[in-house]
Amino acid sequence: MWLNGDTVYISSHSVSEKIRNASKSFRLELYSYYRERLEDLHLYMLISLSKDVDYRSCRWKITLNGVNISRVLKPFREIYYKNRKYILLSYDLTPIKNVADVINDLNIEYWGGEPLNIDYISLLSTYTLYDSGRGDRIVFLDYEPKVLEENSRHVIRYEKNMSGKIQFITVLAPLESNAHIKINDHVYEIKNLEEVVKEDVLLEGISIEVVKGSVLMPLYIIREKIFKEPDLVIKDLEINKTSSEYVVNIYLENRGDISPKEVLAVAINRGRNISIARSKEFSDKIVLTINKSMINRDDPKTTIRVVWDWLGHKYYVSKDLVLEV
Repeated sequence: MWLNGDTVYISSHSVSEKIRNASKSFRLELYSYYRERLEDLHLYMLISLSKDVDYRSCRWKITLNGVNISRVLKPFREIYYKNRKYILLSYDLTPIKNVADVINDLNIEYWGGEPLNIDYISLLSTYTLYDSGRGDRIVFLDYEPKVLEENSRHVIRYEKNMSGKIQFITVLAPLESNAHIKINDHVYEIKNLEEVVKEDVLLEGISIEVVKGSVLMPLYIIREKIFKEPDLVIKDLEINKTSSEYVVNIYLENRGDISPKEVLAVAINRGRNISIARSKEFSDKIVLTINKSMINRDDPKTTIRVVWDWLGHKYYVSKDLVLEV
């Protein structure tokens, strides 16, 4: 299934929760900096239960920010492994995406004769951040659960019109302890349910080989990277001083195609943050003022660090200075 947008953000809960005749609440997020550019919104839930339990005879109520979303349930997918049944529930929230906020409260009520486990919940949102003039067909989602057994090999191929660098995102849940998965040339040990992100995958496709154990793969995403993400470098540091402080002008360059929404500059001396400056929009210059009394006389080496956020991950670049007191 093709999604609109060129960027994917996943907010997830991956600690298995047992539920029976009760309700549970979870908090899921959108990418706050680009809420106004939200395109598609989907909710996925992976549940597991005894294979003899009929899910359809149980009573559910699922609300997002107080709005009942049970009516937008797509046909669920189920798969069996030994004595367990795994069900992937899919909710297309795009038609009601206006009910979503930066922080969202998901409430699940379940009433049934047998307990079940909520193994994984994800709120998947897409955004259009870069005008490439190419339109859509950049993000592909497959949510057909698959059991990958030991010594098996699976190859995922892309659409022929994908020509750039490829990002591969998948969710893997171990069905046996100490499962090992080889994705192309890298081996992952899967101890708990986790999301795996593989960057800059070759166009030939993705090879998934189960080295040990068995795993469940409920979904995967293939995204063509049509723009370069924020990549900041410190070009130069200009230092001015007075009798009581240093003023450090930090000159930045963004080598990416898109800028981060917020940039933080920090001065660190002997592991302590001694000065902080924040820019709400990217600027090629940030001014950091450092009080001399905050610098250790015996160890004046100070690190200037620039930090930015991209899709929920922190990135930084640093340079060291010696600021004599």
